[in-house]
Amino acid sequence: MKRVLGLTTTIALVLAVGLPAQAPNFAGTWKLDPGRSEMPQMGRRGGGGPGGGMGDIALTITQTAADLTVDRQGGMASSKAVYKLDGSESLVPGGRGGDAKAKARIEGSTLVIESTRAMGEMTMTTREVWSIDASGNLVQESTTQTPGGERKSKLVFTKVTG
Repeated sequence: MKRVLGLTTTIALVLAVGLPAQAPNFAGTWKLDPGRSEMPQMGRRGGGGPGGGMGDIALTITQTAADLTVDRQGGMASSKAVYKLDGSESLVPGGRGGDAKAKARIEGSTLVIESTRAMGEMTMTTREVWSIDASGNLVQESTTQTPGGERKSKLVFTKVTG
């Protein structure tokens, strides 16, 4: 009996250690929930607090074991970013500030994206942590270091399809 119990325990441990962690799945189409999102103050026009005047933002995300592609639609602007999930550098569009150099990796049940964007003499670094909350929403928490100080935001997206 002891031998069977020992063998069963050993097999269970080998299987548990040998299995890779389940990567989070962000694939699908997502729509911003402005009422649950928080943006920092953005100069004289505001934009802070819940919603922050962000308008309609939709993300279409495709994901493979190697990369994550994000098509972002917002107002009259759109962008596409492809992140390599192995931690190697990707060049992603950065809007008004030019392209950013980004490194993405899966950490447990989250996606961590660290990026750097040079805008003339100024450099901004951002750390984003993506997760799926208990309600199935995509949550993107972001901290950006700027010459004017640190800015934090939290975007919450609800799944539309996928």
